[in-house]
Amino acid sequence: MLEDPVYPRPQAEIALLPKLLAGVVPDPYIPHKELEAK
Repeated sequence: MLEDPVYPRPQAEIALLPKLLAGVVPDPYIPHKELEAK
């Protein structure tokens, strides 16, 4: 599930995925409205 057919993530971003999922860093691929909806 690391490969996203719509938005291929650079290796550096894949390394950040744990932080992105934890909400530590905003995910540029997710619209802000979706982040606020959480």
